[in-house]
Amino acid sequence: MKLRTLNLELRTLLIMLLLMCSKGYAGDTGLMGFDRQLFKPAADQSGIYNVVGTEIPPNLKVRAGFATNLGSDSNTVVVPATGRQVEVLDFFWGGDFLVASSYWDHFSFGLGLPVLFVQSGTNFNTLQSFTASSLGDLRLDLKYRLAKESKKFPALALFSRFSFPTGSQAKFTGERGVSWDYRLVGDKAFDVLGSTFYVLGNVGFKLRKTVRILSSEFGDAFTFGVGARYQLPWQQKSWAVETELVGEKLFTDTKQSTVPLEWRLGVRKTVLGSKSKVHSSRDLEPRTSNLERCSYYFGVGKGLTSAIGSPAFRVFGGFTWQF
Repeated sequence: MKLRTLNLELRTLLIMLLLMCSKGYAGDTGLMGFDRQLFKPAADQSGIYNVVGTEIPPNLKVRAGFATNLGSDSNTVVVPATGRQVEVLDFFWGGDFLVASSYWDHFSFGLGLPVLFVQSGTNFNTLQSFTASSLGDLRLDLKYRLAKESKKFPALALFSRFSFPTGSQAKFTGERGVSWDYRLVGDKAFDVLGSTFYVLGNVGFKLRKTVRILSSEFGDAFTFGVGARYQLPWQQKSWAVETELVGEKLFTDTKQSTVPLEWRLGVRKTVLGSKSKVHSSRDLEPRTSNLERCSYYFGVGKGLTSAIGSPAFRVFGGFTWQF
């Protein structure tokens, strides 16, 4: 009964989102762009935010959640004829609806549905301000854990993400076609000051159809990310401080204006239910016997370059619920 009710609620929510975005604001940038969003949590919500961890949810358990972020892109392009700078993207507020499950304690799969609730900026052709809303590209995440952590070596996993073009190029929420993100994932736990300190790393590539915006081309890219989390040694280690640095570097165009780079800092609170049981203190996420665990987080981010997707500032938050 609970699953049937949950399925009905999810379908209703999806229909409402589709209606909202299809009848949303009609304005756009006047350019044919790409998915500029750099904040994309994994569907299984392992790891930090963008930096994926090797953790796999318990076998056949479902993990669901929502992540939201708002900020300012402050991305400008120059009109060739006049030399005038146009801020095509400005304030944004969006969210990601996430759901994932696992099989055999080694494999996880899930979906991420991004929604841009509000995007403001200036149309490049008319120089008129606009406000828009849109769906983003639907994401399918797959992860296979190669090896668990040992005393000497980190845990390793392969992460693969397929993004389908449900977003809008003109609103910079979607790609020209299907894109593929592939990463090698590693993490390791250390005992520090009576608690646990985690270090995570991702390295890989993104394959997508090339888009040309004025004099710059945006196509396949090398992707990277490093992160860390320290579980504070009080209240049963339910509080943690975490940080990450993520970015992309195009294979063909390596100017600073095309290399988005962002640093984030946040706080996480994990709540275990009365029947929950922590299996291992060294897991990146405490495991529970029957999903009675919630995790809440919030933080801030700062872009370190002037590239599209590298925000002037970002505020984000979200929650994870496993059952």
